[in-house]
Amino acid sequence: MAIKSLLNLTVVLLILKSQVLGALAAAGDNEQLFLDLCHVLALAKRPIPEISGVLEAGGFYKQIQKLNSSLSSLEWRKQFAKTGDSKARPAYKSGNGKEDEVRKQRWQNWTGAEDELEEEQPKGKTLKEAGAEVPDTRTRLLWLAQLQPTAEKAATVMQAIEHKQHSASELSKDKIRKLITDAAYGASAGNVDEIKQANIESESGGATTRSALCGSDTGGAKAGTVAAYLFCLCAGHSGDSSGTVAVCVKDQTPHNQANSADLTGLDTTIKGLASKCYTDATEDPLTPSELRQAVTTFRAKLKVHTGGGKAYYGKYTDTGCSGANAQGICVMYKTDSAGNAAAAKNIPWVQNLLSAADKLEKQQAASQTLETLTAELKALKSEAYNIGQQVKLSQEIHKLTEPTEDEKPKGQKKQEQQAKLQCETINKATECRQKQPTCE
Repeated sequence: MAIKSLLNLTVVLLILKSQVLGALAAAGDNEQLFLDLCHVLALAKRPIPEISGVLEAGGFYKQIQKLNSSLSSLEWRKQFAKTGDSKARPAYKSGNGKEDEVRKQRWQNWTGAEDELEEEQPKGKTLKEAGAEVPDTRTRLLWLAQLQPTAEKAATVMQAIEHKQHSASELSKDKIRKLITDAAYGASAGNVDEIKQANIESESGGATTRSALCGSDTGGAKAGTVAAYLFCLCAGHSGDSSGTVAVCVKDQTPHNQANSADLTGLDTTIKGLASKCYTDATEDPLTPSELRQAVTTFRAKLKVHTGGGKAYYGKYTDTGCSGANAQGICVMYKTDSAGNAAAAKNIPWVQNLLSAADKLEKQQAASQTLETLTAELKALKSEAYNIGQQVKLSQEIHKLTEPTEDEKPKGQKKQEQQAKLQCETINKATECRQKQPTCE
């Protein structure tokens, strides 16, 4: 009988012991949440891609414009000549008060081509690349005429590229990075080392106590960053082992502050906890799915208190989750109204990550479109620089099929002889080409 009573007492003591341990913030209680938050911090350090194809496309288009200018008449090119003491190229002006939108849009490209040709070394490099180093007037005009459809197509493609680039201005890697660092550290910090207590407080609805920051039975949490969540879910409490309980990770930085006290030491505690996070070894560019998966994984750990009206991340006991003795540690949200319940899902750092994921996805789509357009522009550039070969081939065929001198009508011979005599009387070849396009 005595032995049986002793056994029963032992069982009771074990039950009581387990209940007390379960009621306290114990080592490892929020370790899984800590790892989830560390994963987000690791994602915040990953490379973010930039929209591709824009610079390369601009280079192809410039090559086409340079060839177009090189083959154009001196008279046409004079309108882009530098003037005045500043030696600046003239800006676009509407003719007779009428706005020519096409001319206005392309003016900058034309003047840009002239700038590049002016600096080109060696001179005539563009024409040489196109196989037209010193074309005679007739050949030049043939090349220019055949180039125009290709140049028009290129202008349309380049306009589409510029439009897509402009519409995708919000999808730059810097703006996406800002969303992610805002989620991780707050708007005032670009990394964990820049976190400051005052900034956490101001960016968390003016919370100046742990209960206001992390939530309580009387008010929902105001913590809006991963850094603030690290503090709320992991920082110790002066009422429980002087804040030394390793709720999240072994040897974590102690935080010996009471629940209702100020947040002194918050930034030091956050930095200490972040230093315990693992390092993501991969240097692969960040993807939308990784951000969304991180959010889904964390959100799945939201719990609802059996008493109703409360939702929380972490550990909650019958008496609360302030981190004090006999309580757990959590981020608490009130669910007694639709607005309060929405706050548990619409956490600021979560929304920032989802927004970043959406922008990354749109960026990928924009990059694919730009890459396709760039490939099209590259093909047009090759087409433009091969026109010379087509013209030469056409001229060779023409020579083989045109009549000989003996076969030409007398009238045609006479006209050609007169044109030749007229050209010989003009001293400058340039004047000859301008006045008589038939001169060679």
